[in-house]
Amino acid sequence: MEYGSPEAYYLAVFLDGVSKKQPVRSLKSLQLGLNGIVQLLAKKFHQGGLEVIQKKVISIPSREKILIWEKALAIYRRDILFMNTLARCRGIDIIFFLHAMLGYERETVTEFEKKFLNDSPMYDLHLAPYHIWTEGYDMLRESGKELKDSGVNYLDFSTVFKSVELNPFIDLVHMNKAGSDIFAEKMANEIIRSIRKSKPE
Repeated sequence: MEYGSPEAYYLAVFLDGVSKKQPVRSLKSLQLGLNGIVQLLAKKFHQGGLEVIQKKVISIPSREKILIWEKALAIYRRDILFMNTLARCRGIDIIFFLHAMLGYERETVTEFEKKFLNDSPMYDLHLAPYHIWTEGYDMLRESGKELKDSGVNYLDFSTVFKSVELNPFIDLVHMNKAGSDIFAEKMANEIIRSIRKSKPE
């Protein structure tokens, strides 16, 4: 622990709290000091752990990363089938949507998307290159077709922004307001269509 570091400050607060004669003030100081130490150390250990994991993931060949996708998809299909069965048993009409992803099947890729894909380290693009994500999304779409064949109400919205000229994203998968509005409207239309379809004559 370096002198003048945040940990040293919170340790000083903690020790100061121990030495105080006023119980209430001491308790608050102890709490502040301990919470500060725990949070800072947890953050350091968490960051250190992430760095170790990143080095391991980077060393995995692309083909093995695709195999990991395939194994994850098996769990994905199993879980959706389970949730679908459970919902139907309880009389719930459930709809599953495959979310869109930045740059995927886009006719017009915006400058934001190009910059993000080229420069941003977010979402582990430096760990798993973008082509791994797109291959994974191709497999997700195939899984969706299999799930539909199994009677699951599964809607592929991965290309919902295909012909949209504006940028709908803030990162790889999260949408900005414009994207959310487009996505929500299309989702609402599907939900309304589903309700009308299931409504008795």
